[in-house]
Amino acid sequence: MKLRILVFLLLAAFIANGQKVKVMNYSSLDSILSVKSDSIKVVNFWATWCGPCIAELPYFVKAQESFSNNKVTFTYVSLDFSKEADKVLKMAGKKGLTGNLYLLKDDPNYYVRKLSSYWEGQIPITLIVKPDGDYIFRFEPFENYEQLSSFIIQNL
Repeated sequence: MKLRILVFLLLAAFIANGQKVKVMNYSSLDSILSVKSDSIKVVNFWATWCGPCIAELPYFVKAQESFSNNKVTFTYVSLDFSKEADKVLKMAGKKGLTGNLYLLKDDPNYYVRKLSSYWEGQIPITLIVKPDGDYIFRFEPFENYEQLSSFIIQNL
């Protein structure tokens, strides 16, 4: 019972902060990723049903706090079914995710190869979009915050 109340309060706080899940197609996501800026974009592809994805989310929360003074933005792209936006929002609230939260509605087989010919569809996957538009991929989950932090620092 206490756990349910805690989850409810976290979700309520998350919603109160205005966090929304934006459902979008691949071309919309591609447009967002291709916008040039002077900051790097850390983009994490995840799903609520993916154990390794959920396990690494706290590292992203910590990284977002740690790099808040740097030119780093965080984007989370859920690969859940588009009808499960409420489930995505609930998990994001439970884990404390802030930043840009998207739910990709296109067939994964379509956009996986569009982003990288090396990506076979496994998640979690993280990419950094550098200011010059180059993509740097990491195809394995992060085992700890230090790995994620190092990945970001290498690409600042």
